[in-house]
Amino acid sequence: MRTVIIEEITFQKYMQYCTNTQLGKGELEAIAYCKMNTCIFATNDSKARDFAKREGVIVLSLQAILKAMWKKGLKGKNDILMMIRDIERVDNLKIKKETIRKIFNE
Repeated sequence: MRTVIIEEITFQKYMQYCTNTQLGKGELEAIAYCKMNTCIFATNDSKARDFAKREGVIVLSLQAILKAMWKKGLKGKNDILMMIRDIERVDNLKIKKETIRKIFNE
């Protein structure tokens, strides 16, 4: 992961998005960056996902990323479960058991 400096046009897009009070500044900045630089936006937040999609940004869910890591053999099941627990702790959220089951379904 690297830090990027956003260009003026991206900053202007971000400022337009700031009228959306449902999302945090970091999410809005990330969505603006992805829109202006044709990047994929990854999130586990449904409001951020829906807003990004309305803005024409390609969105990838956290669950899809974890499933791909497991299916491609990049991480083992226990590693993925530990990542889920860390995400739950850091983001103060609970990932449903059904969602976890879907990650490991073939």
